[in-house]
Amino acid sequence: MYANAQQVEEDAVPLRKEWLSKADPITQVFGIDWTWTPNSRWVNVARFSYNRFAERIAPVDDKVNPVDYGLNTGITDPRLFGFPRIGFSTYCCEYLGGNSSWPTETSPSHTESYSDTASYTAGRHVIRFGGDFSNGGVKYFRAGNGRGRVDFRFLDNFLEGDVRAWRLLYGDSARDLSIKSFGLFVQDDFRATRRLTLNLGLRYDVTYPVKDNRNKLANFVPDRGIVQVGFGIDQPYQTNYKDISPRVGMAWDIFGTGKTILRSGLGLIYTQPSIRTFVFNGGGLNLNPSALIEGAANGNIDSFLQTTGDPEAINWSLEGPIFPVNEAALNSCSADSTCTFFGVDQKLKTPYVMNWNVNMQHEITPGTMLQLAYVANRGRNLYSTLDPNQADPTRSLQCVNDNGGIFEADFEACEQSARPFTTNCISGDGPCFPYIKFLNLLGNKSSSSYESLQATLTRRYSNGLYLLAGYTWGHAIDTAGNTNNLGFVPQDSLNYAAEKGNGDYDTRHRFTLSTTYDLPSRKSWAQMLQGWQVTSIVQWQTGYPILLFDNSNDFSLTGEGFDNASNERWNIKGDPSNLTWSQKAPIPFLDPSDPACQSVATTPALQESLDYAGGCYVQNGTILYPQAFGTYGNMGRNILRGPGFVNWDASVGKIWNLGERAKVQFRGEVFNLLNHANFAPFSIGGELASPSGLGRADATPDVQAANPVVGSGGSRHIQLGVKLIW
Repeated sequence: MYANAQQVEEDAVPLRKEWLSKADPITQVFGIDWTWTPNSRWVNVARFSYNRFAERIAPVDDKVNPVDYGLNTGITDPRLFGFPRIGFSTYCCEYLGGNSSWPTETSPSHTESYSDTASYTAGRHVIRFGGDFSNGGVKYFRAGNGRGRVDFRFLDNFLEGDVRAWRLLYGDSARDLSIKSFGLFVQDDFRATRRLTLNLGLRYDVTYPVKDNRNKLANFVPDRGIVQVGFGIDQPYQTNYKDISPRVGMAWDIFGTGKTILRSGLGLIYTQPSIRTFVFNGGGLNLNPSALIEGAANGNIDSFLQTTGDPEAINWSLEGPIFPVNEAALNSCSADSTCTFFGVDQKLKTPYVMNWNVNMQHEITPGTMLQLAYVANRGRNLYSTLDPNQADPTRSLQCVNDNGGIFEADFEACEQSARPFTTNCISGDGPCFPYIKFLNLLGNKSSSSYESLQATLTRRYSNGLYLLAGYTWGHAIDTAGNTNNLGFVPQDSLNYAAEKGNGDYDTRHRFTLSTTYDLPSRKSWAQMLQGWQVTSIVQWQTGYPILLFDNSNDFSLTGEGFDNASNERWNIKGDPSNLTWSQKAPIPFLDPSDPACQSVATTPALQESLDYAGGCYVQNGTILYPQAFGTYGNMGRNILRGPGFVNWDASVGKIWNLGERAKVQFRGEVFNLLNHANFAPFSIGGELASPSGLGRADATPDVQAANPVVGSGGSRHIQLGVKLIW
C-alpha cells in the first residue's frame, strides 16, 4: 500500500488561516506470508512486514521569515520560520502564530517485523510455537517552541509590553533513534475430553532500551544528575529479561449438545514500549544541552533546551531581536538559567495487563446465538510521570509574601528557590542540582482497572440476513491519562493517589446494531431485480469523562500547572453530577462579589485567590472555586461527563454479474442518516481559566479531531462507489 496526502487542519485555535497546521504524510506498507505444509501434521507460517511513515507537521506559514512580518525574533534557522506564538493566559486558546508544538518531522519512521509460527498436531494436542523480531526506528526532529513563544496575562499587558513568560528552543533536536524487541511463545490446544478443551500458553518478551545512533541520549541519575549514555551509563534504563506471561483458556460443552458453551480465559500481557514513550514526552530523554551534563565536555550533546525565561531577558520590541538566541548564559543549564528535563527510572519495569473473562454462549435457533459475558482487566506497573523536584508550596508562598505578594512577586524565582534540588544545596539533605527546574521522571506508579458485562446476539448469514447486536456496561478506573499513554504530571507528585478517578475512556453504556440483508431476487432485464443488498449500522453510547484543570494560573505555587502540563485542579463544593454540558452556553461563571462565590471564600486566603481568578463557577448548586495560593484543590479527575454519541449509517448496494468470474458492485452509502447533531467535548478541554467556553460543546467530533467529514460524528454525508471484483 502507498498513500500520500496533503492536509491543512485546525488543531488549535489560531486567529488567522496562515497559522493553521499542515501535514504531508506518506504511508507505505509491504508484507509477505509463506505457508508451508510438509505433511498432514505440520504447518509453518513465516511472515515479513515493512511499514514506513514520513511526515512533517508545521504551520502554513513555515516558509515565511518572521522578518517579513516586521518581527526580528532572532530566529534564522529556515526549519523554524513562521510567526512566533503570542498568546494570553486568560484567554486560553486564541493566539497569534501557529501551534507551538510544531514543526515536527518523522522522516521517516520505519518498522521491520519478522515472525514464524509452526503448528504440530498430535492426537488430542495441537501445539503451536514460534517467535517474532521487530526493529523500529525514526529520524526524528521535534522543535516545539522553536519559533519562540511569548505569553501575556491580559490584553492590556500585551499593549504595554508587560511579558509574563517566554519559551524558546535552543540547539538541534534532530536524532536517529531505534528500538528492538523479540518474543517467543508456545501454546497447546488440548482436547481433554469430548466436551472440554483447554488452551495453555506461555510467552516470553524482551524489548531493548531506545537507542540513538550517536549516543545523544542522557538520563537522570539520582546521585550524579543528568548523565549521557557512554559516560558512566551504558544505556538509559535497564533491559527487562523476566517478562514471562502465561495464558490459560477453556471451552466446555455443558450438555454435550454443542448448543451451550461455557468459555473462560486468563492472560497476562506485557505492553511493548515505543520510541514515542521516551522521546516525545517533556522534551525527550534527555535532549538538553548543558555544560553540567556529564559527557557534554566531549562535544556530544548539542540538542535542545526548552525554558520559560525571565521576562526581562527578552527584548519585546520591533527592532529586536526579541529572543536572546545567542545569549551564552541562556544557552546552557545553570542556577540562573534552569532547564526542564525528562528522565526515566533506571530500573523501569515493563507495564502489564491481566485480562480475564467468563462467557456463556447459547444457540437459540440454528444460526442464532446469544452470548453473555463478564470481561475485566487490571493494569499494573503502568507508566507514570512524577516530578521529584516539585516546589514545596509552603516555601513558595512564604517567598511570595516576602516579596510583595501575589501581584508583585516573581512566582518563578520563588518556586525555583523552593525546589528540593535547590534547597538541598543549602541544607545538604539530598542531591544538589540547582540547574534543574522540572524533572519529569517516568516510572511505574500508575494502575488501572476495568469491569464490564456484555451481551451479544449474533445471527450468522442465512437466507440473506446477517445481524450482530451488542450491549456493554462497563466502568474504567485509573490513575493515568491518555496523553502518550503516560498521563499528565499530577497536580501533586507527593500524592499520586489523588489522581485516581474515572478513566479517560470510561464509557458506561454502549449499544451497537449491525445488519445486512440481501433483497429477494428474480430474473429481470439487465439484472435490475437481482443483486440488491442493504446494510445498516447503529451506534449509541454515553459520554466520556472530562478533566477540569487550570493550566493558566499558578495557585499551587509549584509552577507545574502553568508551565509543565500538570492537571492542577480547583476546589469543589457540592455534587459533581450537577455539572452538565451544553451546546448553547458555558457553565455560569459569577463575579467574586456574587453571594455564591462569597459563600466559599471563607478565609482571607480563599478570598484572595477568588479575586485573582475573577470569580467562580456555579451550576445546579455545585460550586467550583480556586484554592488558596500555596495549596492544592480537592477536585478529583474526570468529574464531568461529556456529550454522548448517537449515529446511524446505512448503505444500498447493487451487483451486476459479468460472466462467471467477474462482477461489478455499485454502492451508495449514507453516514449519519438522520443528520443527528453529535457534539465533541469542549474545544478548550476543561480549562477552568476560560469562562467563555467551559462546559460548552461547539464542534462535532470530526471537526474537533481536525478530521472533518472523514472522521466520525459529522453531519450527513453521502458517498458513491464502484468496485470491480474478479
